[in-house]
Amino acid sequence: MKIFFVEDSEIMLGRLKREISRIPTVEIVGDAGTPKEAIALIEDKKPDLVLLDIRLRVGNGIDVLYNIKRQNAPPIVIVFTGY
Repeated sequence: MKIFFVEDSEIMLGRLKREISRIPTVEIVGDAGTPKEAIALIEDKKPDLVLLDIRLRVGNGIDVLYNIKRQNAPPIVIVFTGY
């Protein structure tokens, strides 16, 4: 399973990557900290799953979610927040 992270906190991103990378069947294909970057990279990397922080410093995850769900074969999205 290919996973992509949308998270702007370096601390949280590091923790998520560390824990998820322990799962043998998972490949981390990228991460982004802004909606614009996330939308472009998700379209390019074609992950199976996106872990999406809903509250970002620049923009918000709702914009990313809206764009993802407009794709022909959208990935599964798990929305989370530390807010």
